Amino acid sequence: MRINFLNFILIFCTILVNVSCNLDLKNTEDGKKSAIEKILISPQKLDSVDLPKALLYKGEFVDGFKWKDSEGEKLVFITETGEYPTPTNKEYSTDAELYAYCYLKHGNDYVLSWKVQDFYHECPPIDLTVKFISGALQVTDINENGLAEIWLMYKLACRGDVSPAVMKIVMYEGKQKYAVRGRNRVRYNQNEFLGGENKFDTMFEKHRDFKVFADSLWMKNIEDNFN
Repeated sequence: MRINFLNFILIFCTILVNVSCNLDLKNTEDGKKSAIEKILISPQKLDSVDLPKALLYKGEFVDGFKWKDSEGEKLVFITETGEYPTPTNKEYSTDAELYAYCYLKHGNDYVLSWKVQDFYHECPPIDLTVKFISGALQVTDINENGLAEIWLMYKLACRGDVSPAVMKIVMYEGKQKYAVRGRNRVRYNQNEFLGGENKFDTMFEKHRDFKVFADSLWMKNIEDNFN
């Protein structure tokens, strides 16, 4: 009986060792598989000549990127019309518009994922500004989930004095939109500023890392250079 009992203990321990080794091997394989499947988003700059000929857009090309994420091959680019006479009131006012386009590749074609359009119409003969902030178009993967976030930032103003412009940040992760709206900041006198306030969409409350990045982007561009 004692020998049988010892044999039982020996067999039981052998089984435990084999199970443990198999689990370790599986975890190692899963870890390797996860590392291999992780998508590294590496955006590359686009110029207007790089855009597929079939893509239609309004305005003049300003900036763009292409990359690959968990949804596939994508490209994004931004355009501005510049100032032009209001069609219905050519002698007294001007219009200007800006656009952002994001496309996803399907086979040999590109399908529009989303589009942003903003404008100022019928501005009297004073300074009209409808422009993207230089360098504010960015493609990131802040939460490292393999789905890119696309950031763009712009300002709108029709003014004949030194006053703040409307400023906005728009971000898309997939087709989910996030936005920050407010005004940039100008110096009123030696001790006072005008503007600078903003309001975040409630979606940012669910993603603290996005909000931190958006706040940093806002503060980086808060001062109006009137360009």
